[in-house]
Amino acid sequence: MTKQNHSSLINHLFGTEENSWGFLVTTIFDGYGVINVDTPDQSDMNDKFWNMLGFSDDEKPPLSSIIDDKTLSKLSEAYEVSAKNQEERFSQRVRLLNNASKTVTFLFRGKATKLKSNKDRLLFVVCIDIDENSRAYSEINQLKNEYEKVFNGTQDALFLMRVDGYKQFTYLRNNESHQYKTGLTQSFIENKTPRSLLGQEGGEVVSQNYQRCVDAGGPVSYEETLNLPAGERVWYTTLTPIFSNETITHIVGSAVDITERKALENRLYYRAHYDALTGLANRQYFFDYIHQCIDEGKAAFILLYIDLDGFKQINDTYGHVAGDTMLKAVSRRLKKSVTSEDFVARIGGDEFVVLRCDDTNENMETLIKSLHHAISQPVTHQDNAISCGASIGYARYPFDGNNPDQLINSADRSMYRYKTIRDRRLKA
Repeated sequence: MTKQNHSSLINHLFGTEENSWGFLVTTIFDGYGVINVDTPDQSDMNDKFWNMLGFSDDEKPPLSSIIDDKTLSKLSEAYEVSAKNQEERFSQRVRLLNNASKTVTFLFRGKATKLKSNKDRLLFVVCIDIDENSRAYSEINQLKNEYEKVFNGTQDALFLMRVDGYKQFTYLRNNESHQYKTGLTQSFIENKTPRSLLGQEGGEVVSQNYQRCVDAGGPVSYEETLNLPAGERVWYTTLTPIFSNETITHIVGSAVDITERKALENRLYYRAHYDALTGLANRQYFFDYIHQCIDEGKAAFILLYIDLDGFKQINDTYGHVAGDTMLKAVSRRLKKSVTSEDFVARIGGDEFVVLRCDDTNENMETLIKSLHHAISQPVTHQDNAISCGASIGYARYPFDGNNPDQLINSADRSMYRYKTIRDRRLKA
């Protein structure tokens, strides 16, 4: 059949491109044509169909050379079904050979049709290259699988949320690591807001952090402590915004559980800053603190220097365990005798300091008397009542010194003056 005869099948059915049916057929569809089920080589397929198979307009082979008998048999069955019911459309996968003799898969959709002048069984078909769709689908699946491997393979706890407005966010999903470490399953977190998930107070706190990410227009990182079904944990969280047309539509959160690290840091900090026996600030912490007070430009403060009297005799008589018992008792009494704003430290074996904001002389004398009374109370150790006294001196910043060493020396001299006067009175 000549090319003109091929074209006549489509033209007889739909007219030329100049009329409305012809225009619709030639402009809406890509590959299309009329297949003669009885005589395949008498079929009429458009140029796009052949181009989809890699053939040029001048090298179109007979249809029978690119379609097998099994496929023709299926098309014949499709024709019979469609011919019995003109409303019935068929959809059939067909395997064809392209110009490289490789098998490709097309999807044929259409219906049975007839020409008055032709008794052959004709099928009008629209062709879709589903090999390309399959490849695209395969690539999408591959990308999805790779994304899932990254999303769920990382040890970081990842979560995704949608930005709904100012401080308005909705959780969409979380990875397996996040689910394991938080106890929040995917189904539980999905479509919940921070407030519905964490309560009003907790939700408000995390929403403020999420809003900081939106306002910054870039990643933000911070530490947070959250009490979740898996327990209270400390997280180092990084939020990264996702843009669409210059608008932040989503936020990806990545959280690292630093609970153990923070606990270790706290233990190391405590060891570096606090006395192991008494729990008071140690000498180094005291000097750091007094430097901080001076650097912050505090107008005035008072340093009390306390030295225990008779402590050596307790160690010599009852042993060091008794001495430790006394030191711990003195430490508790010092903390009870001062305010929460005062700073108390143990800076030597039996030496303590108290730093407080400037006060009147009258109140200072009252505090010193209170400290003397508290320290002198006996302590029971192995059925023995042991006790010690205290010598207390003080110095005022900046009048008696403008650095820690000067203040310590001034308070120490004040303490020895007190001891000298007391000893003279005792001898008199």
